Amino acid sequence: MPGKNLMNLGSATLLTRAIASANDSRLLSESVVLTDDDAIRRAAIRIGARVVMEPEPAKDDARMVDKIRYAVVCVGGPWPEIVVCLQPTSPFRTGAMIDATIQKVLDGADSAQTVTQACYDPHHMMMLDGDRAIFLYEDRWASRPPVYMPTGAVYAVRYATLIRGTMQGKDHRVVVCEPEESVNINSGLDWKLAEVLA
Repeated sequence: MPGKNLMNLGSATLLTRAIASANDSRLLSESVVLTDDDAIRRAAIRIGARVVMEPEPAKDDARMVDKIRYAVVCVGGPWPEIVVCLQPTSPFRTGAMIDATIQKVLDGADSAQTVTQACYDPHHMMMLDGDRAIFLYEDRWASRPPVYMPTGAVYAVRYATLIRGTMQGKDHRVVVCEPEESVNINSGLDWKLAEVLA
């Protein structure tokens, strides 16, 4: 969905919603928009956000950790204790979700992120060889505890962990969110769901 971060969901764009959630956090001391898009840069400045421009357009295989490290270096010191990533594609994130995730790191974790219970048990999933099913797990009907998946809404990581090139340290914690808080817009179908929820 090209240009989705500047599309209106309800009364605000995804970019505006992301900045508003950052402003609602009690624990964030500064927020920065990282972009390679001039329209996003202009919109962020109008909202009152600080902007760091990427030197070249982002590629599909770009790693989030490299982008965040770049932004932190551009902002300069003093280096933050904790770095937080808020992707605009998670429009129902709240300041409370951000603070709960940061608090996990303040309490001693190396990193933390928001997750939600998976809507489908991955133990029943398969790969295909032509039209032949290759099940990932032989014992797919065994009883197991619920599994969780990332929401994409909030990532928090200690600066010392980030500069080692990872968003997930050895002690990685999670904040469990409800499915309706966890919509991550990557497709037209995701957008339609977000419109219904908005």
